[in-house]
Amino acid sequence: MFAGAKRERYAFRIADLWRVAVAGFLSLWGMMGVCVGETQVGNVRIAMQPGECRLLLNGVDIGCPSGAVHTRLENGRHLVNFPGGDISAVGFAGQKIEVAGNASSVLWIDAAYINQQRLAVDGQCAFKRKEDGVVELECKAILRDGRKLSASLKNVEQKDSFLGVETATAGREKCERLIRLHGMLTRAQFQCKFSKYNTALIDEASGCMPAVGKNNVEAILRDGMTLFDSHERERGHKAVCSAILADFPKLIRR
Repeated sequence: MFAGAKRERYAFRIADLWRVAVAGFLSLWGMMGVCVGETQVGNVRIAMQPGECRLLLNGVDIGCPSGAVHTRLENGRHLVNFPGGDISAVGFAGQKIEVAGNASSVLWIDAAYINQQRLAVDGQCAFKRKEDGVVELECKAILRDGRKLSASLKNVEQKDSFLGVETATAGREKCERLIRLHGMLTRAQFQCKFSKYNTALIDEASGCMPAVGKNNVEAILRDGMTLFDSHERERGHKAVCSAILADFPKLIRR
């Protein structure tokens, strides 16, 4: 536990330095439309979400110049850092993230940082991307001494994958691939007379409908079915059915 907390404090300092550097970059190049991508070193990933933010400690506004930084550590823990006005930086840390669909997530937090001092807390950070693309981040924590610490951020768009939520573009492309796969395997189940099909894929494909648009789902499914048909013509019925079983053993069986 001590070693983990020590690594977390170190990551908190690094993330805050990275936030300052990127903030300077954005101020110089933001007007040109240049986007700052995520940074990954080994298994540590750092991403920034710009936007208007606000920090409150026990109801007192302590200032929040710009943006938030999400750091995923090697040990699986997560940090969400905010710059401070009266206080240099505030961070929220936790282990468990729950992602709902493709547009929202919750990080359950058990620690907070105020000027690099680690404090035990109870609370959560919630991230959400709305249908119009606007993103909102809200962190709330209760310190063991009863004080309340909260942070909020809002921006017109999501700049990078944040707290387990991919950008709308990345999420849509991933969902298109998944629905196309569903279409191909559905055709394979019928043509190859497979009897077992993993229902988890069906559920996941259904959850992707909002990301790709309900009007586009049928066309993407047809693309997947057509893909199977073309492989069947080129490779032969028996060969393509055997390949499907070999490539997707967890999804489909005889």
